[in-house]
Amino acid sequence: MKPVRTGSIQDRKIAIYDGLLKQNEVVALDRAFQNAPFTKNEVAKAETQNSPHWALNLSIEEFKSTPMYSNLLLALSDFTGDASNYHPYRHYCNYASFGDMLYSHRDSSEPGAEITALWFICTKWHHDWGGETLFYSDEGDAEFVCTPKPGRLVLFDSHLLHAGKAPNRNCLQPRFTFAVKLEKA
Repeated sequence: MKPVRTGSIQDRKIAIYDGLLKQNEVVALDRAFQNAPFTKNEVAKAETQNSPHWALNLSIEEFKSTPMYSNLLLALSDFTGDASNYHPYRHYCNYASFGDMLYSHRDSSEPGAEITALWFICTKWHHDWGGETLFYSDEGDAEFVCTPKPGRLVLFDSHLLHAGKAPNRNCLQPRFTFAVKLEKA
């Protein structure tokens, strides 16, 4: 398995993988998230605690029962050389729609210490709908973009400054991203 696109920002890797999930798996995940009890309590960073966004936390057992888990291990082996060097410690689905505020943040304070996996869960997506994930240099310049696509996975060094963007007004469906935080074993 090879990524469809790779990049790095200040020596921190990013890789995008397509085709890991079957269409029926993406449809089932999308349907499950459409009916899930999201809560508005997730914050990107301390400065944005008064502007939370919607999220749904899953237990490790729930996450491991999804097709995302086994396919993540395959991509993680490609990305790191050995998936057994990492284990997931947090797994949740973000929900965003037009008008939501999503902020830039880092998932880890230490470069190279953790990896973030971000799955795009949607049955269809048009590039005019927006909703991209932007990756920034330490100086705040956007240098890499990941467009949502059904079942797409992006892996990256958790220290990278990044932000998911809310969908545009013309997008009538939610933007679901399933995030997995992985630390060294």
